[in-house]
Amino acid sequence: MKRMIAALLLGLAAAPAAAATKERAPDGTYLLVNEAVIDAAPAEVWAAVSTADGWKRWAVPVAWAAAPDMIETSYTPTAGPGDPSTIRQQVLLRVPGRLMVFRTVKAPDRFPDFDTYAKVVSAFELEAAGDGRTRIRLTGAGYADTEAGRRLLAFFEKGNQVSLDALKAHFAKAGTPPAPLRAELEPLRFLLGHCWRGEFRNGSVDVHCFESVYGGQHVRDRHEVTGSGAPYRGETLYSWDGAAKRVAYTYWNSSGGVSRGTMTAGAEALDFGNETYTGADGRRMTISTKWRKVGADAYETVSTSAADPTGSRVVRYKRVD
Repeated sequence: MKRMIAALLLGLAAAPAAAATKERAPDGTYLLVNEAVIDAAPAEVWAAVSTADGWKRWAVPVAWAAAPDMIETSYTPTAGPGDPSTIRQQVLLRVPGRLMVFRTVKAPDRFPDFDTYAKVVSAFELEAAGDGRTRIRLTGAGYADTEAGRRLLAFFEKGNQVSLDALKAHFAKAGTPPAPLRAELEPLRFLLGHCWRGEFRNGSVDVHCFESVYGGQHVRDRHEVTGSGAPYRGETLYSWDGAAKRVAYTYWNSSGGVSRGTMTAGAEALDFGNETYTGADGRRMTISTKWRKVGADAYETVSTSAADPTGSRVVRYKRVD
């Protein structure tokens, strides 16, 4: 078990947490309550905690509404529904904008003490806190008074608060100024700080994650392709070439290949020109690629090469964080 960001998602708490409230119920089980004040209106917080799309904004890279009363999630960006890494929550009650009651019906493989945790029922409660803020309370009821139950109680006492802190940080970041990025790299800004998932025709999945480097002087793109065979990984570093007065990039991958090219921002797409890829065996291939933004949460790549000169290889990448 790697980490727990929330009771709803079963992640690992890795940071100090505020004190939670623990109470003993008449039946001998324990009740655990964590709460926080979020800098957002109740409607915004409700959308973040009650929908699959909302969870992808602040807690997990992938999530699905598996059924009207079900939310399935995973911390693995390449996971699909039913993957061994997924967590499935059954929603027992929704009072829009105010209350969502749920229980975990599937945990990741090898999650400890799940037979005990499956008996816990959790709830998000929301109430207006004034000045456009929301008080959110995460309650878990039914922690058994057993060794397994006490382990879970101690774990979620911290983990639930880390979850609420992550939600609070998500809305706090919405009002912060954008990170510095040199002007010539601004066309790449929409990609920064996010991971993007695309699927190839053969079923392989490609995930790219972008970040700024050295205070925005460069942009790094790390990606991983999974599917048949061992994972294939690569990195691209975008930089401003002051002598040539253009954005240049270098790509290298786990199979020993390297390529170099340039990027030009057009009105409708980013044009990566003719990229020359050299494999570890010395063979070369020229690839021409354009990226076009599709709404706020996706972009498409259109590639041509000697193997596919028609430009029919189009892959849509969707934001997964």
